[in-house]
Amino acid sequence: MREIFRDALLLTVSATVGLALVWRRDPTVAAAFVSGAATGLWNFGLLCVAVSGALSLPQPRAGAYLRAQYLLRTALAGAVLGFASRFSFQAFWATLLGLSVVRAAIYLYGVRAALAGRSARR
Repeated sequence: MREIFRDALLLTVSATVGLALVWRRDPTVAAAFVSGAATGLWNFGLLCVAVSGALSLPQPRAGAYLRAQYLLRTALAGAVLGFASRFSFQAFWATLLGLSVVRAAIYLYGVRAALAGRSARR
């Protein structure tokens, strides 16, 4: 999990600098990306807590607990997207891109693990 958080933070910082350089006149785009990435990281942390908490519950209660946590995370992402859409169309897309930073970090982690396993087999 630490590697995924580290990769997500690295992607967030580098993409924020890139967006700030591209949209110099409109800093809300970079701020929207950062808010989306922060929300994505927070959602990922909530997911980790929810899964570890559900492991200690009986199965019917664990399912209800995970559904409630899913609705909470989805509502949080929706609220951030709704807030960003009030500013501009570019801010909305930057927020959506920021929310996908954690997914990109997970894919990066998986590719890195697959390449390490592939090189270990040779």
